[in-house]
Amino acid sequence: ESITRLCGECPNLIELLLWRCVSLVHPLVRGRRLETVNMSDCSLVCDQAVSAMCHPDACPSLRQLCLGNCTALESPEMICRTLEVLDMGGCDRLTDAAVESASLSPVLRKLYLPRCTSLSCPTIANPSLDT
Repeated sequence: ESITRLCGECPNLIELLLWRCVSLVHPLVRGRRLETVNMSDCSLVCDQAVSAMCHPDACPSLRQLCLGNCTALESPEMICRTLEVLDMGGCDRLTDAAVESASLSPVLRKLYLPRCTSLSCPTIANPSLDT
């Protein structure tokens, strides 16, 4: 609720740092100009919150998303055509399908997936990724 109010009252917000906010479960993050969101170590953040944030109408300028060690995440739908950097390291319940859909951003350059122990072999075919 407070995150929703913050985003609504700060329309020019471009960076939102929420790392280690361990009580966050379903923050409603929205912002027309929001480019960077860091929710690393927010271990309770749910799939629905990330899916809503990545919807094109919620954060149309989102370029960098850090979700490292968000251990509750399994299969968020990340339809974000502007995403350039995605860090999901340590999301140990993450599914192959979630990674595959996230990797479809046409401008994605960096994808970090260390310690994602539940991944078996996601298919990532994105020519824009740095190798």
